[in-house]
Amino acid sequence: MMEKCDVVIVGGGPAGSSCAWKLGQAGVDVMIVDKKEFPRDKVCAGWITPPVLEELDLDTTDYQKHGILQPITRFITGMIDGQEVETEYHRTVSYGIRRCEFDDYLLRRSNARRKLGTAFLSLRREGTDWILNDEIRSPVVIGAGGHFCPVARQFAVIGELPQPRPSDQPTVLAQEIEFEMDKEVTVHGSGLIFSGV
Repeated sequence: MMEKCDVVIVGGGPAGSSCAWKLGQAGVDVMIVDKKEFPRDKVCAGWITPPVLEELDLDTTDYQKHGILQPITRFITGMIDGQEVETEYHRTVSYGIRRCEFDDYLLRRSNARRKLGTAFLSLRREGTDWILNDEIRSPVVIGAGGHFCPVARQFAVIGELPQPRPSDQPTVLAQEIEFEMDKEVTVHGSGLIFSGV
């Protein structure tokens, strides 16, 4: 049986869940589709800034009941075997988070209907509606799948968007680690020292 909603959002990360939360506040019936079950690991963006908390209208007291929100007030940076430079802000400039907790919290807070563990397979137009995976009908589809968003790729294929041009920008590789923090921690990586308190 075909499910119907006012808006279907493909991608349950912070962009998709925050969009769903705002639409839900306006009385819009929203469904979020994501190929992963939540909570899920996400290797990137292990910190957020105070303006992000403000923009998301995030209740930090409630959030800290479920997840880590580690204030960061200073950084120590330097090259290996080189001089370290300490930058002290005397205020919180960022918060360390765990994306598995952060994304799951925002998704639950959205109160949107969810189809998790459901990959994007197809999207086609039928009259004024979009049909997603031959099982969800909606007049509006929002692609919130990040850099490799399947909705954007599909729109490019069906001619709704221009084909992306190959980038001549260099590829940047990064490695992430996760660890418990007490008051201070120093991580020595490939050419970089980071310390957060």
